[in-house]
Amino acid sequence: MIHKYTESILKSTSFIDNTNKISETKIKKSKNLNELKEVAEKFEAIFVNMMLKEMRKNIHKSDFLKGGFVEELFEDMLYQEYSNIIAKQYPLGLAEKIVETYKDYIK
Repeated sequence: MIHKYTESILKSTSFIDNTNKISETKIKKSKNLNELKEVAEKFEAIFVNMMLKEMRKNIHKSDFLKGGFVEELFEDMLYQEYSNIIAKQYPLGLAEKIVETYKDYIK
């Protein structure tokens, strides 16, 4: 009788181990998918920032206020934040397409 109980216990623990391995794999895949989404959103923000820089080149600046290097630095940081906000609140769909393309390659 003891042998049968031991065998059933071993089978149940084996099943539990396999279930744990499957759930760990799902967790890793979920974590990697979240990381992919994060990177894709950052890429979209960089793309938006590049567009804003090109648009900013066409704006005529008056000579009334000359901020020099500090003004350029401030504008760069300001437009970086603008691009982050645009990418999060008004996405272009670029990040979504990146995730859609690469989600099958996540292990």
